[in-house]
Amino acid sequence: MRNIVKLINGFLLGAHLCLSATIKVEVGVGENPLTFSPDNVVAAEGDIIQFVFDGSPGQHSVVQSDFENPCQPLDGGFNSGFVDVAAGFSGPFQVYELQVKNASAPIWFYCAQITPEPHCPGGMSGVINQGSGGNTIDDYQIAARNLESFPAQTPSLGPTGGVGAVGLAAPTVSGAVPPPSSTSSTSTSGSSTSSTSSTSSQSTSSTSGTTSSSSSSTTTSSSSGTNTVPTLTSTQTTSTHSPTQTSAGRKSVSYPNGQTLLVIGILAVVSF
Repeated sequence: MRNIVKLINGFLLGAHLCLSATIKVEVGVGENPLTFSPDNVVAAEGDIIQFVFDGSPGQHSVVQSDFENPCQPLDGGFNSGFVDVAAGFSGPFQVYELQVKNASAPIWFYCAQITPEPHCPGGMSGVINQGSGGNTIDDYQIAARNLESFPAQTPSLGPTGGVGAVGLAAPTVSGAVPPPSSTSSTSTSGSSTSSTSSTSSQSTSSTSGTTSSSSSSTTTSSSSGTNTVPTLTSTQTTSTHSPTQTSAGRKSVSYPNGQTLLVIGILAVVSF
């Protein structure tokens, strides 16, 4: 009975992870670069807030604050650190991610840059789950504009801290292209086609070679100094397999992110 309860809890955990959303917030873009867009975010527990530093040029940060002390770091909060984007840069951009842990309390944030002028009093602030308590992002930004001096940026915070939401890691570059995987070849009643076949015009195929799915013989003739086009004759056997064959000879199976998390949750429960 205990194992059944654990199994059900594992399914519920996996389903929750599958339903979590990723919400994008652009940093320093638009006609007014001293903005987060959007600056008023609604998120559920488990959701990922993805700050994309795509304002060019710019040097900004994402620092947690509270409503009572605008533009000042919150003890135990998160701080992405400054991310510099050069003029004319078109990506890939750096991304800072937070995961919401408590959706019932507002999470205030701002940019701590002070040059050439302080960004937070200029309007560069935002909130996650503002709620209906009466404290709004407009009120926060008005209080920030009315500051007589920019607060000291203490205490010092790190990228993986947070109250109500925690940073997952320091900002990292997004949009990396995964390495290409090899493709398989097919043959049909003596005539074959291969997506990875090559001709003699390629520099890498000037000598005879072998692949995992085909063996080929190449005949080349020449006359009076004129080379004829080599004829590629191949006899291939079809190899069908559901995993992807990588160049290193290892097999991998791809699952959607949600299914992967669900499988991990189930395996973790069953192991008990």
